[in-house]
Amino acid sequence: MYLKEQIYICQIAECGTLSEAARRLYITQPALSNFLSKLELNLGGPLFYRQNGLFIPTYLGERYINTAAQMIKLQEAFNLEKSAIVKNESGRFRIGVQTRRSPEIIPKILHYFHENYPNFTLVFEESNTKQLFTLLESNAVDFIITSISRRMPTWNYIPIKKEGLLVALSKEHRLITSGVIDPEQNVLNLKILAKEFFILPHGEQSLRQDLDRIFRAQNFVPQDILEIRSIATAMSLVSRNMGVGFTRESYVDMKASDDVVYFFVEHANLEHLELVAVSYKSSAASPFFRTIMENVASSLKA
Repeated sequence: MYLKEQIYICQIAECGTLSEAARRLYITQPALSNFLSKLELNLGGPLFYRQNGLFIPTYLGERYINTAAQMIKLQEAFNLEKSAIVKNESGRFRIGVQTRRSPEIIPKILHYFHENYPNFTLVFEESNTKQLFTLLESNAVDFIITSISRRMPTWNYIPIKKEGLLVALSKEHRLITSGVIDPEQNVLNLKILAKEFFILPHGEQSLRQDLDRIFRAQNFVPQDILEIRSIATAMSLVSRNMGVGFTRESYVDMKASDDVVYFFVEHANLEHLELVAVSYKSSAASPFFRTIMENVASSLKA
């Protein structure tokens, strides 16, 4: 961006003479005079009138010079910002995070940027996995942090950690109090729960999609269910012994209840479940962008 026209006119107004303005602009006086004549012709009126050898702005000239001066200031500010952006000293990142994870993830990301890139602006979008990928596809975010069960060739993935999937029961559940299930055991066979009341996420939620794959693989069909979108609400119901729920292993660390016992699902084959940072492959081609993603992912592994 170079505002040649605006700079020339402001310089004439400041100097008052074409000769001095031309000297400061490193051009010849005839060239500057020719430039001014053509501009005034295009504008349909004079920008200056001549008085005692000086160029005095007309009213049209005053308005032009006022607007041009603002444009030049904006250009100067933009050039400073551009320089900082090009040098990766400032910028903006738009990051999508699963709503359930945002209380844990967003503070860690903010801390990383405040420590390393304090002049960067961060914009967060919180939603479910399906909507986060929609935002990524429409370039509404730069990258997302989410759980996935399979990788697609379209995207660049940076792994954060493997994701365990847990079944949750109240400590007062009859299968535990009767000794059928040992609260100290690590895994649980779903068939033991065949007659239980299940509290499940809605169908479009990633946790529910993972559960449905497990159910199909084990020929298991929950008979009596309640669909709850909020996992926190589901775990609250479980803690009150109102049903059997499911959650991800990393969610438990966020707000575990002393009234709930968690078990891995037996034969779940969940090696493919993972928490990842995801972006377009074209974005990841930038070394700086990839470094940021990798460092953010590292900050979330703890």
